[in-house]
Amino acid sequence: MKASKVLIVVALLTIVTASAFVLSDNNVSSAVDIMFLGPDGRFTFVYDDSGSLDLDSNPSTKEVTLTAYNFNEDYVTIPNTVEDSGTTYLVTAIGEKAFYHKDFMKTLVMGDNVKEIGKAAFWECTGLQSLNLKNVKSVGEQAFIHCTSVTSITAGSLVTIGNYAFAIINVPSSPYTGDIPVTGNLYLPLVETIGYGAFGTVNGTSLARDFISVILPIATNIGDYAFSESKITGYISAPRAEAIGANAFNLAAAADSDTSLGYELSLSSAKTIGNNAFTGRALTSVALPGNQPYTIGNNAFAYTKLSYANLGMVQSIGTSAFDHISSLEYFTTATENLDYASSLSNNLGELGEPGALYKSDGVGHPTQLYKLPPMIKSRLQDSDNKFTVFDGVTQMAVSAFEKCPSISVDLNEITQIPVSAFSGSDVLKVSAKMSRR
Repeated sequence: MKASKVLIVVALLTIVTASAFVLSDNNVSSAVDIMFLGPDGRFTFVYDDSGSLDLDSNPSTKEVTLTAYNFNEDYVTIPNTVEDSGTTYLVTAIGEKAFYHKDFMKTLVMGDNVKEIGKAAFWECTGLQSLNLKNVKSVGEQAFIHCTSVTSITAGSLVTIGNYAFAIINVPSSPYTGDIPVTGNLYLPLVETIGYGAFGTVNGTSLARDFISVILPIATNIGDYAFSESKITGYISAPRAEAIGANAFNLAAAADSDTSLGYELSLSSAKTIGNNAFTGRALTSVALPGNQPYTIGNNAFAYTKLSYANLGMVQSIGTSAFDHISSLEYFTTATENLDYASSLSNNLGELGEPGALYKSDGVGHPTQLYKLPPMIKSRLQDSDNKFTVFDGVTQMAVSAFEKCPSISVDLNEITQIPVSAFSGSDVLKVSAKMSRR
């Protein structure tokens, strides 16, 4: 390599005031990283002179990272290869901030060999209208943040999506006032991990992207706020999701603001469902793991449109997880579940009422009434529309009778009533020995 081809690149970076979006210069090239310009000067590249980036299939061909775009064009093509001093290099990565604030760029043609896109690589490329990531497997933090004109994302090879990767900045010092375009169907067939706030709203510092449907066939980890506040007019599919973060799909304004017609959701692989994970979504039913224990966080399904909930082997349910669901008719659990029970699952087959949810003591004995579904009146077998709590149950959850219909309730052995237990209910009569807590 000739000395004239070694470049010192100095970039003046815009300071972003919101701490959530502050960028750091921690990727300074080491002594063996050689930078060079492509033949026409359009791009700057870097390669490892130590040879550690050699491809196993062809030791004479090295990989390079595109680190800077030096022109101002509306149509940009990332090359598949680049030559320098007689050596051909595969362009396999786009480096940190390589296209930082290139807002004039409207069309991006991704190179076939690019496998990785670095942090903030396309930060605030507001002119980009569509993204076809071709063979890219990893998109770094904030890689396409504030690309406000994107209306379609094609990512058939993508496996990992970093934090805030596709979010829209909305910092208090410079609030975003433009329209947020609908990004169509988001189909990510190979994605396994979706980072924090990747497409969603996070505490007002970013705005959500809207979709028709979100289809994640093999995703196992969906981060906190990943699709928070995203308007989804079709449906959500994540059948292999194991960890679903807090506020991952929440819609804060409640289900009436979800304009989809309602849909069933299968979460048969779930192990943890975070707080507010699906709050406000137009879910009509949800199928949860029947053969493995899992947990449900606070308010996880509140304000949805569930008509029933098949809870399978649920091990822990947070506070108000199924509150504010006026359409809820019944719960079911797995017959082997020793932590929660429903009479519909034959755990409590001797009960006259079907579908209430009880918390058990870990060995199968119900001790707390967790929730009486608001639509249970139509399922009561008692001619007087009276619900009687199961023998041995001495406690009730904080919102056990929330939004319940005009029925009579016999609390049986329950002796304490939480202040909000009957919030919004039309219960006609309550009988039992009790003291107000």
